[in-house]
Amino acid sequence: MRKIVFATAVVFWASAARADDKTDITAIVERYVADMSPATAAMCTEDAVVIDGSAPYVWRGPHACDDWRKDQLATAEKLGISDGRLVLGQPFHLKVSGEVGYAAFPATLTYTKDAKTVSLPGNIWTVALRRVGEIWKIASWSFTDR
Repeated sequence: MRKIVFATAVVFWASAARADDKTDITAIVERYVADMSPATAAMCTEDAVVIDGSAPYVWRGPHACDDWRKDQLATAEKLGISDGRLVLGQPFHLKVSGEVGYAAFPATLTYTKDAKTVSLPGNIWTVALRRVGEIWKIASWSFTDR
């Protein structure tokens, strides 16, 4: 009987921990996407990788997230685009395996061009995370437009 009670307690504790991890992962991803400022670079790991549909397509290393942000701002300025914003829906995949996590979110990209708002729904923002100490950090992310 003790074994059953102990096993039930372990399963309950493990599922509660996963629920907290999933909540934490969703929160950090939403905070990262909402801000996209130089400060968000600290939310990425030192060996982060960013994959996006604009040249140079891949950014790696300790400055990957901020280098991508700077490149996107420069490209947007050249194209006359402003007020870029990415809005994520609820993740349709969110998995945690110990110290690593993976999530895929439906995403809508919105921006202003020629004084008109452009909205592009149906995209996918995918992220892999790694726990560093007690904090979840973004190890890799990619944006796929449809």
